[in-house]
Parts: sequence; structure tokens; C-alpha cells
Amino acid sequence: MRDVAEELVDVDPGAIRPVEKTQASDAHSKALDGVLPSDDDANDRAASAVSRRRLRPPLDAFVLSDVLDRDECAALVRCADDASYSFWNASASSRAFRDSDTVEVTSAKCANALWRRLRAHVVPTVVVDASHPLHESGVEGEWVAIGVNPHLLFNKYKPNGHFSPHTDGATIVDLNTRSLYSVLVYLNACDDGGGTALFAPPPGTTMGKFLPPTDDDGGGGGGGKYRWPEAWRADEAPCSPGTALIFRQDIPHEGVPVGEGCEKILIRTDVMYERRVKVFDDDAGREAYRLHRSAAVLRAPFLRAHRRASPRAVAMAAAVTNADTAFTDHSSQSNYPTAKVTHTAFDVDVDFDSRTIAGRVVLSVLASNDVDELVLDTRDLAIEKCVVDGADATFALQADAHPVMGSALTIAFPTPLAAGATASVEVSYKTSPSSSAVQWLRPEQTAGGSHPYLFTQCQAIHARSLYPCQDSPAAKMTYEAKVSAPSALTALMSAIPTGSTPAPGGAKTTYAFEQKVPIPPYLLALAVGDLESREIGPRSRVWSEPSMVEAGAFEFNETEDFLAAAEEVAGPYVWGRYDLLLLPPSFPYGGMENPCLTFVTPTLLAGDRSQAHVVAHEIAHSWSGNLVTNSTWEHFWLNEGFTVFVERKIMHKLYGKAIFDFNAIGGLMELKETVARLGPEHPHTVLQPTLEGGVDPDDVFSKVPYEKGFAFLVYLEHMTRLDGHGEKDALDAANGTDAFATFLRSHFEKNKFATTTSEKFRASYAAAFPVASAQVDWDAWLRAPGMPPVDVGAYYDGSSSAASGDLARRWHLCDVLGMGSPSRPADVSAADVEGWSSTQIDHFLLSLLEYRGGTHPLSLPVIASLEELYGLSAYKNSEIKCKWLQLRLGAGDVDAFAPTAEMLRSMGRMKYLRPLYRSLKLCKEGGKAFAEETFQKTRGMYHPIAEKMVAADLGVA
Repeated sequence: MRDVAEELVDVDPGAIRPVEKTQASDAHSKALDGVLPSDDDANDRAASAVSRRRLRPPLDAFVLSDVLDRDECAALVRCADDASYSFWNASASSRAFRDSDTVEVTSAKCANALWRRLRAHVVPTVVVDASHPLHESGVEGEWVAIGVNPHLLFNKYKPNGHFSPHTDGATIVDLNTRSLYSVLVYLNACDDGGGTALFAPPPGTTMGKFLPPTDDDGGGGGGGKYRWPEAWRADEAPCSPGTALIFRQDIPHEGVPVGEGCEKILIRTDVMYERRVKVFDDDAGREAYRLHRSAAVLRAPFLRAHRRASPRAVAMAAAVTNADTAFTDHSSQSNYPTAKVTHTAFDVDVDFDSRTIAGRVVLSVLASNDVDELVLDTRDLAIEKCVVDGADATFALQADAHPVMGSALTIAFPTPLAAGATASVEVSYKTSPSSSAVQWLRPEQTAGGSHPYLFTQCQAIHARSLYPCQDSPAAKMTYEAKVSAPSALTALMSAIPTGSTPAPGGAKTTYAFEQKVPIPPYLLALAVGDLESREIGPRSRVWSEPSMVEAGAFEFNETEDFLAAAEEVAGPYVWGRYDLLLLPPSFPYGGMENPCLTFVTPTLLAGDRSQAHVVAHEIAHSWSGNLVTNSTWEHFWLNEGFTVFVERKIMHKLYGKAIFDFNAIGGLMELKETVARLGPEHPHTVLQPTLEGGVDPDDVFSKVPYEKGFAFLVYLEHMTRLDGHGEKDALDAANGTDAFATFLRSHFEKNKFATTTSEKFRASYAAAFPVASAQVDWDAWLRAPGMPPVDVGAYYDGSSSAASGDLARRWHLCDVLGMGSPSRPADVSAADVEGWSSTQIDHFLLSLLEYRGGTHPLSLPVIASLEELYGLSAYKNSEIKCKWLQLRLGAGDVDAFAPTAEMLRSMGRMKYLRPLYRSLKLCKEGGKAFAEETFQKTRGMYHPIAEKMVAADLGVA
């Protein structure tokens, strides 16, 4: 088939370069001031009549009807006529490109009136990152719509008048104020032609190339008009009085020729945006930018210094390439924004004797800007050699290591890389036995007792202690690996296994892996141990030490059901395999969402699948966190809040709405406990905290991003009814057909393989639900400490938790003062909990903990009565054991010390370690000393992350 793009020809820039246009006088500006109402209420009433219609995808464009009435249009036309038009360019040869007359009239009052009518329908927030079509140096960041450009350009097209395909330049006031969308307001009816056609040309199409003009195309001066192939035309907005067309400024469009006997008159202006986080916002910064802009204008043949009385430039100041703090990762010292690692190849050896991993990594680097060095994150690594494109390279390891971020490794490129260039960087290195990412277990610390074991945990910023990397969530990469390990053991990674090869002599085997989906470094994972597996589904198997593999296969037998439900909620599963690795007890988390191989704790082996929701949570991470990742740890709620939301939608789909509400109520109670413990004004209760100044993301870890983030999404889902999506219960959307469910799947599809921020999510939500978004107090949700600003508990049906909650309330009320008299409520018996599931017992204890608030413990007689009636100490479920021990310790029950110490010795999951150690510390009967003694005896079995966090809780070194 013939490629029409091959027929395009270059056009002389002189034929289309504009010159200064007619600028109306102050008198005409004052006249324009009086055309539209100056009263905001009047304009707001007029705005209520405006309706919006989107143009066809992929266009980011929409048409607004009834922005102006016919009388207002006529008055604006008269005002422009009085100001006198002039032809846009003195060169008659340019008429083949554009044939119209223009006059610019400045009116802040008229612009404000237009803004009041348009503002509910414009894109309110635009987040420009590397994936955005408007991305260029210096434009990165979140931009908030602030108004309409007051410099209004009136255009008059006479018969055959046209404007060939072009894109609009931005109106740039300064580094922090610019336009991103164009506005055309039509002032008359054009019955023949005169519309605005928008194009979706093939990628790589160059502006300034056109099909050769023909004699019968209309237009003047040069004969026919310059044009593009009709196949590229995506949609057209008609010329209708009072109608406005708003479109993103990079979209190619043309003014369709006006027919004989017709005329078209319109206003061309912009939607102006302001950068939310200002950069170079001082006199020196503004002057530096002004000089740079002037130089850019002089260099660029298609630019002119002024457009609509505001400066315009394509190039921004080079100094602001990375100045936008909205996208600065405060937890990384790497230069990933300018020289990004796109692929990593590992070739390493695991040495249990020295407790080190040694070898080399080959990093494929792509320069996004001119750059002369690669900066990587490291911590406790020995760097032996660096090679760039086959030649030895100079490198420097930061001497004074940062206590949180470690030591930056700077590798010089022998020749600076230009933007778009690539390099291969090889680093030979060795880990330290104290690497925070790796836990080495002696044989006696494993279930089997015969072989050593290692596993890694890189979240949040521990990958840098495993290998030199750009340890930021934004630095996504693919990887391949060769791992040499003792032949008696099996190596697994967060990737697809591609084979194994015994080494000469047979002592070691090299295992190969490949991960083709881009992941952030924190999702790199390695485990080596005595491992067996069992198939539990068509794309899943469970791995563990031999003694636990059957229990794991039973506990996680519902994995395929969870996966299938998750795909209905979130979209296709892209990772191929979903395997689980049941780790030794010292694993510090309930689960870790490593792609293709989720790590899980053996504390989930309750024997009744009551903890299976943790697997649903980790499966949900396959979309939120792994496929779409928070750009920095300040936006961690986008990983975890979304994951809790999808997890509960999975459980909803499989088990009904009652389980969704039951789990949501429990989560809200846990959030209340966290906020009460930290304090309602504590900065760590903010949904989007700041990590500036070297704050360790681990120190901010809590239930807040999980449950406050979940609550925010529930609220946003509920608010969609304001956009006409019904009064039905928005949470009853397990079938995935409601508007928010569609939006959620779109969120994952549009952002897959990339990262996102709170600002970008806000912009997407606002585009989908503009009315709802305008009612959301985004700052209160994202940046205010404490509980959510809205009580989302009102959205849940509490009947499923009513029995357990009511029983807890009765026990609480019988001992409000903690005096133990009476020791139990009236009319309670063992029959109260007969037939209850482990989840209901857990909720009963959670409710008791919430009622007591951590500062008003139950009395010992009440504790004794609870044990006598319900036999709570007999439960093996870890959730129940932990909460029951907390209640006992709060009451000063010294008999709880021994079972608490036993639990603390048996596992390393921080969800249980930290509250139990804190409860021991607060126990008045010698608990603090016992907690410290127990910790000193057991800390060696904990993962380095858990050891660090518990030590901080206890205040010990």
C-alpha cells in the first residue's frame, strides 16, 4: 500500500513564519471589557448552560456548546471590526499556508468572563512527566489551570480563507506560568466549511511538511493550500456561534477553507496554567530564564519573540531540567532523570561461607539529556572495577556515606553522552555480610535444619545494598540474571526461570532468569535454599522448604480464583507466572509482591485459609505497585491504598459485599489505632508525606498509606455519582461495570510499565469526573494529618461485623474504669462465639483494642473471664494470638510474658513483632526490662529491617 507520508514535501519556513500583528488600542480594550458581564454570578449562571462533547480518541479535545449567546457573539464581532483587522503576514506567498486577518485585543475582564464559563470543563490539573505528549525540558511537573489568556486574538476568514495543518505554540509568561491548551471561540455561523479539523498523524510526522498545493484547493496568492492526507483527519469541530473548541496545544489542526459567500470569525486564546511547585521563583531565576529564552528565539527559525503580548519559546532554561521538586526522589542520589538504566544483566556468585554475593552487573544506559557521568546508589558495597563500552572507566565512591542513602557511585563516561545516546556500563562488586537487603540464615534457623538459606528484601531503598543501581521506584528496568549457588540448593528470583547449568565439579549450579517486564529495583528479589514446589494452579506453584510445602499448597489453593477475579477487576495479568515462596519465619512482612514470585510469611499457615486475603493483596500488587508504580516513596499510598482497594474488590467478587464491608470496617479500626498511637498531628499520618532531608522511608511505614489510601479511593468512588453515575451504592461494583471500575482499569492500562504521582492521578480523576473532582478537598486528603476528612465508615454496612463488635462493646462497658468489678457482662457465655470464624474472633479482639484505646487497659479479672469463656489462648491464628497477647499485656498479666516471648522467638513478621514489643515495653509489671532482654536474645534471628525498627521502638542500640 502506498505510504501517503512519502508524498509530503518541505515548505520554505519563510512562507509560514509570522510577523508582528495588529495590536488594538487601549480604547478598544476598554470597549471589549464591557461586552460580557463583569459580575461573576452572572457568568456562573451562564456557565450552567454550557455542555461538553469529547472529540474522538485519541484526541485530547472537546467542544463546549452555549458558551456565549448570539447577542454576545455579535457584540464581540463589532468590537473586533472597530479595532481593524490586518492580514496576518505581509508575505502574499504565505496565503497558501494561511489566509486570514487578525487583530489582538487585550481584555482581562472579557477573559475572566470566558474563564468563569469554561472552567468547569477544562482539564483542571495536568501532570507532565516523561510519558506526557507535552513533555520537554523544564515543563515537567504538575500544572493547575488558573484562567484564560487575556490577550484575545480575533481571526476573520473570508471566502476560501483557511489555515493549513499546524500546531499552536505555548504562551509562556515565565517558568511557572504557561498555556497547555488552546481555546477557539466561534462567533458566527459558517454554513459552508469553516470548521476546525484535528489530526492524528502517524508517529514521527514532521510539522512543516505538506502535500503539494494544487490549483483547485482554493486560497489566494500561492494558488492552492498546503494540506495533509484525509486519512489523518480524526475529527472536526463545526463553526457555530457561541461554541468553543478546547484542545491540547500539540495536536495538529487546520482551519477548514471557508465556502463561497461565507465568513468565519473566531477568538483564539489559551487556557493558562501555573506550576503547583514553583521553580526559580526569584528575580535572578526569572532573569536567567529571560536571557535563555531570548537566545533560544534567536536560534530557532520558526520562533518569534512575542505572541499575544507574551514570550514564547520551545526550549527552556537548561538549569531547570531537573528543578521541579514535584518529581525529585529524595531517597536516591542517582541521576536517573538524565542517564537512565533500562536493562540490567547480573552474573553473580552466592557464598554462604563469607555471607556475600559477588560478581558483576552490566547496565544498559540511555541518556535523556547531555550527560558526562552515571551516578548510582550503593550502600555497604565494595566496588572493584567499572568499564564503559569495553574500556576501563574512572569511578569514585562517596567517602562519607549518608546514614540513610549510602554512598553514591559516580562513573565517568570517557566521552559525554548526548541526549538519546546509549552506553554499556559494567560494574564488578561485592556485597557486605551486613547488607540490609539480605538475610543469611544458618541451617538451625530454617525449618529443615540441614541447609543454609538466604532471601532478599529490597523495599523500600535496600536494593542499593544488593547491587549498584538507581534505587528509585521511577527507575524501571528489565533484567536478566545468572546466579551461581550450591548445587544442593535451589535459586529463585522475581523473574521467569530459563534454565540451570551445573558447574564443573558439581559443587555449584548456575541458575538463569529473565524479567521482560520493566520493574523498579526494589522488586528485584533472590532466594536460595532447600526448596520444593507443588502446583496449585495453571500458572502458579508454591515453593518452600520440604517440611512446609504441603501446608502451603493447602493454604494457598485459592490462588487461581484470586487471579481470575483480579483480572476482572484490574485487567489482564501481564507477568506470566504467579508463584509463591513460603519463606522461613524471620521474613519481616506478611508478603512481598515480587513479580512472578510473591514472598509470603509462614504466619499465614493458619490451617483454615483465614489469612488468604494476604495473597489477594499481593496478587493485587501485580497491577498497583508492580505494573503502575509510585514515582517516589512520598506517593506510597498509590501502591498500597490502591492494592488494598483491589484486594477487597477481589474478595467482594468472590465472597460478596458483606466481606468487603467487614474488611473495610476492620481496616478503618486499624487506621484509627495507628493515628491514635502516632498522634493526630503527626506528620507520618499524612497520606503524602515529605521525605526531604534524608528521611528513611522505612521510618514512615504504617497503616496510613494502606487504610487512609483505601478510604480515599472509596470516597472518590462514592463521589462519582455527582457526575451522573447513579445513586446506587457505588461500592456494589464487583461486576466491574460501573464508571469507577472502568476508570480503575483505565488507570492501570494507561499507566502500565510506568510510574505515577498523586498529582497525575488527580488529573486523571478530574478528567473522568470533573464535577466530583471539583468537590473533593484534595489537599485535606493528601496533605493534612490525622484521620480522613470524611467519615467513609458511613458507606459500609456494619451488619456483618455487628455481632463481634457488639460483644466487644459489652465487655468494654462492663469494665470501663478497668477495676474488674464486675469481671464479666451479664448474660455472656461460651455460646457467644460458637460457630464464629477466625475472622470474627479477630474482629472481636480488634474492637476491644479500639475501645480501650491503648491507654485504658482491661483489668486482670476481665482478662481471666475472657479466657475462661472463650479459650482465646488456644487459637493458632497469628492475628488472634497477637491481639490477645496485647490485651493481656495491657492488663499487666505477667503470665503473658512467656507466650509473648515464644511468639517473638518464633517469627520475624513486623506486624506482630512491633506491637508486641511495644506492649511489653508499656507493661508496668517489669515489661520494659523483659522486652529488652527478649530482644537482645532474639534480634539475631530477625531480618535487618525488622531488627532496626524494633530497636527504634524500644529505644535501644
